[in-house]
Amino acid sequence: MAPEPLKPRIAVLISHLTFDGQPSKLTRTLNEILPRYERQADIQIVETSVEKLLSTAKALEQTQGADILICSGASAEFLRKHITTTILSFRMGEYDLIRALNVAKERGTKAGILTHQRTLKELEEMSGLFTVEISQAVYTSLQDAREKVRDFVDQGIRVIIGSPTVVDLAEAAGAEGVFAINANAVRLTLDDALAICHSRAEEAHNHRRIHAVLKHMNEGVVALDASGKVFSVNDSMNTLLHPLRSIAIGDQAKTHFPDIDLNGVLTSGTAIESHLSTVGSQRLAISVLPIMENGQIDGAILTCQEIREIQRTERRLRAQSRPRHFIAKYDFEQLAGKDTTFQNAVQLAKLYAHSDSTVLITGESG
Repeated sequence: MAPEPLKPRIAVLISHLTFDGQPSKLTRTLNEILPRYERQADIQIVETSVEKLLSTAKALEQTQGADILICSGASAEFLRKHITTTILSFRMGEYDLIRALNVAKERGTKAGILTHQRTLKELEEMSGLFTVEISQAVYTSLQDAREKVRDFVDQGIRVIIGSPTVVDLAEAAGAEGVFAINANAVRLTLDDALAICHSRAEEAHNHRRIHAVLKHMNEGVVALDASGKVFSVNDSMNTLLHPLRSIAIGDQAKTHFPDIDLNGVLTSGTAIESHLSTVGSQRLAISVLPIMENGQIDGAILTCQEIREIQRTERRLRAQSRPRHFIAKYDFEQLAGKDTTFQNAVQLAKLYAHSDSTVLITGESG
């Protein structure tokens, strides 16, 4: 019985200016949603302070505790510069903003919307439809967000809409912070994360299948992705190239085969067949075939054979294609002739008849 595949691991990283250990609004929203995903993924909620955000994310990466991290826009942008784990930010939908603006309307006050790096142009175009006055601002860092919140408060804005960090800043400044992401936005982001994980799992499965096939091939084979990086290489290839070089997964193939136009294959889809190349003292025949997926070039397969091995194979094939036994038209007893020389030739023929070796016959008619 095959083991069940491992479920994707997703960590939702929520940062606060100060974290007192109490679950945030976003955590409560997530706890209501997560039961729906328990069969699809292992999802953990990690709450921390802004100060410990990077160390927490690095710890998750080092322990391989998450395939994907999810956090708010500013945190996501910051972490992408420091760790390699895939990071998604929560998607803010139109409904989220309408709900948040409705809170401002109920309070009878102006609303400030503070977003990371870019304003919401769609909201500007629709501003005339709302009965509440809206001001938008963007921030690029924590300090910048703190200053923008203070500007809102100085303008008399008492409801500030944004990420968990913006909400914390607003409440610290004496305004009401409204979290601009609701359950639907959280579900959309989790669905995006699952789609990425499933796509990766399928790709990894395909790579394992390719590697299993290549492993049992006698000729040297390297499988490349669309960028020319090696994602599989069999032992036969490294045996051929030993001791001059060794190909590892993740290498750029062109560094090992500089005289082969790999970029041409990956861009045009034109195959290279039996290109002769010299590696050390060996003469090799190298072929490159593009991998096509839905009409698009998705990579390439490079094969490599030693010329002497090809020649040996050709000789074996020729030998196998020749008839192993010729059918005699006459028997030795049917041969007439009493001459001593003729009889000696017959005796030699009887001797050679026991062998499959080629016999060279010479003489006046030879």
